[in-house]
Amino acid sequence: MRATTLHYREAGRGYQVEQHVHPEWQWYLCLHGAMHVQVDGAKFTLGPYQSLFIPPHAKRALDSHQRRAPGYVVAV
Repeated sequence: MRATTLHYREAGRGYQVEQHVHPEWQWYLCLHGAMHVQVDGAKFTLGPYQSLFIPPHAKRALDSHQRRAPGYVVAV
């Protein structure tokens, strides 16, 4: 596995990314706050320094925690 892009994002409390797919692996690392990640119907809450790998072609959706907006890194 090789990372081709790396992004840092700050999200507000209303942040949402609708369900979608990518043809490559993605890695989400929450640095502060909290975020909800849904992968093929399974729901995960990431807090500070927690991360999640998402396999290619898995359906994924994101939203911010209502009380603690996240700052996170995503690598493709």
